[in-house]
Amino acid sequence: MVNPKEWLEFAQKFHGHKCPAMPNGLRVGAAAMNALGVERAKDGQIIAFVDLGGDHYATCYADGL
Repeated sequence: MVNPKEWLEFAQKFHGHKCPAMPNGLRVGAAAMNALGVERAKDGQIIAFVDLGGDHYATCYADGL
């Protein structure tokens, strides 16, 4: 089971700043992985295709995802 709280510090460093959109994406990604019954994969074995708009919020959300 993927717990997004365990990844929050890493994700904030990766993202570069604190905002509400990135943790939302992180939570949604963890929920999807848990629902599918998959763990974190290595070497690009799991890929998410994300349709983004051009605004700042969308790109922050995708970083979390």
